Amino acid sequence: MSVIHIANGSPAGLAELDARSVKRISAYLVEGNNDASPAPLAQNPYYSLGSKIYGQGFLFDDHDPAASPISQCEKILRMRPDLSNRIKPYLGGEEVNVSPSQQPSRFAIYLSDIQEEGELADLGPLADIVREKVLPERRKLGNNPNNIPLKRKWWAYQAHRPKLYTQISQSQLVLCNSQVSPHLAFAVAPTNAIFAHTLNVIPRASLAMFTCIQSRNHEVWARFFSSSMKDDLRYTPSDCFRTFPFPVNFATNPALETAGEAYHSFRAQFMVDRNEGLTKTYNRFHARGENAPDVARLRALHAEMDAAVLRAYSWDELADRAAPEFIEQDADEGKTPKTRLDWPAEFKDEVLARLLALNTERAAAERAAGLVVAPDDEEEDEDA
Repeated sequence: MSVIHIANGSPAGLAELDARSVKRISAYLVEGNNDASPAPLAQNPYYSLGSKIYGQGFLFDDHDPAASPISQCEKILRMRPDLSNRIKPYLGGEEVNVSPSQQPSRFAIYLSDIQEEGELADLGPLADIVREKVLPERRKLGNNPNNIPLKRKWWAYQAHRPKLYTQISQSQLVLCNSQVSPHLAFAVAPTNAIFAHTLNVIPRASLAMFTCIQSRNHEVWARFFSSSMKDDLRYTPSDCFRTFPFPVNFATNPALETAGEAYHSFRAQFMVDRNEGLTKTYNRFHARGENAPDVARLRALHAEMDAAVLRAYSWDELADRAAPEFIEQDADEGKTPKTRLDWPAEFKDEVLARLLALNTERAAAERAAGLVVAPDDEEEDEDA
């Protein structure tokens, strides 16, 4: 519980925050002068939500009765290998958070670039599946402005995100994370997949970027400015990715690249060896009683990644004392408290205050340079 006192006029002398004297306490209850919401930054990398397919009939999935079986997909490809570019791996939150290999186990029919119904004639079996499984559901929709495009172009996804896939086609590495997850966890994704709308996708990424956004530096920011769903983090890129002040020249920083490569490679092998996905991996990572050598090594590599990011900001004095510890989380009555391996609250407050100041500085510099932040297109129906 927090008790807040309000007084008329300017306070005299120093303020006290967590039993230490500070010049000023900001609206974020950290030391500093930044009270405004963080500004989106024009030079931050592009991101997008995944595709809204609007119809499970587009999918080949052995575990979904509304989809077609994988065997049917295999049969079509044997008979019509020319249709292979119309059947793409489909990646969703389950593969990202649960699968040890994070490889897609489902496939999606892709016809969204076709403009007129007559063009479907050359796509035989795929058009037939979508006509049978998607069209009847689209016809049931009402005639409001959002539904009319779905009914008219029934073979297309509700939002295909063409800009996203254009960027992916030009990318060597793509990162993604589940919008809702108990842990902040980014995965390196295949570049030939259709991404579900439950994922945030960052094309044109790098392992240096992976280091930045998988580190505790970014998690401090993400957990402060994103919302939550029950106990899970609801990662909202418009609030915590577009506004995040990355280190200067982070994309070409060899220390960040090296730290990210070491951490990602070890984590990928860790998940395969234990046959566990990201969620179970980070459950172990944060559990006080988990002290196996591979868990300890993963924790050490994460700390090295954190330090590399702090040094990329030239915050060497923070990097020298960045020591995570097990911290008990609040729990409902009758439940065992969970722990998180995290920085102490005072240290996180210091990092947050510096990031807030950096966001303010960057936003002012961009305005002075005439840079304009592009409007969010993450919720647009791009195929309407």
